[in-house]
Amino acid sequence: MRKFRLGEGFREEPQIEEEGEEEADEEEEQDEEEVRNEITSLIEALEEQSEEEELAVEEDTCPSVAEYTDNCAYVRELGMSLDEEALELCNRHQLCYTCGAYHNMNAVICDRGFLNEADRLCRGDATCKDEAAGLFFFMLRDRVFTDIQSTGFACAAKCTFEFITGISGA
Repeated sequence: MRKFRLGEGFREEPQIEEEGEEEADEEEEQDEEEVRNEITSLIEALEEQSEEEELAVEEDTCPSVAEYTDNCAYVRELGMSLDEEALELCNRHQLCYTCGAYHNMNAVICDRGFLNEADRLCRGDATCKDEAAGLFFFMLRDRVFTDIQSTGFACAAKCTFEFITGISGA
């Protein structure tokens, strides 16, 4: 141990430690190391959880989309492959049929919304329009419009309306 004394500066003092003090110091160092390891583990776990939450938010922020859409399982089971735009349109139509009544929509509005958006995306391409019409036909075979009394709680979310209408990527 070093001590400072006026006029003498720092000087070494003889260290006299007892055996019990050395053991206590070692135990204290081990305890500190364990605490550091636990803190490091907690920080890593929190960072991992935060990353997972960010991915979840990026993937899907609207609970009704996750709850009431199935990525057009029926159509895909029939062997149709869907690109990203067709899949989103199909999901929007499915959510419109499930939650549209809550937002003052009916089946005709949902159907027109799908057909108008498909027409816009196809930009005059006849093959694209034919494929959209085929998708629409198969979707209708699997859909039943849900009345307002049967809509779920998640339908009330603002993001549901935004997803159906394409206002945002919800």
